[in-house]
Amino acid sequence: MGIAGRLTFTGEWPENVGQVAVAVYRETPQQLTDFFALVGADTEVELGAEVYDYFVPIEVEGEYQWVVVAWRLQDSFWDFRSLLGCYHAPGDTRPTAVVVRRGEVAGDVDIAIDFGILQSENLPTLCVQSIPPELLEQGSGQ
Repeated sequence: MGIAGRLTFTGEWPENVGQVAVAVYRETPQQLTDFFALVGADTEVELGAEVYDYFVPIEVEGEYQWVVVAWRLQDSFWDFRSLLGCYHAPGDTRPTAVVVRRGEVAGDVDIAIDFGILQSENLPTLCVQSIPPELLEQGSGQ
């Protein structure tokens, strides 16, 4: 039981990438501690890949609001600047929820990652629209 899909990477991989992971949350974080409440992850994303087929095991059926891809620098920890992208169906203006049913894998939860986002100081807008602005300011140190 879990969530599976394909990550597609465009742009140049930064040389200082330490790890890329897919993380699944039941709800979009609303306070700092919520970022530690992920329900599953695939931390084995192949660095330098153009595509990667991921699988995140999920133990409890239900609806998962936020499926994100994040990266961290070598010898560093995850932070607000880690977010590279999230799952959203075509036409959605916010992240798309994924329903996992008992004993099944929710597939085709594909996410496109453009490393060009790292040239900007902005997080992927669509992925953070459900996060309170004050939380984003707090997390970015502003």
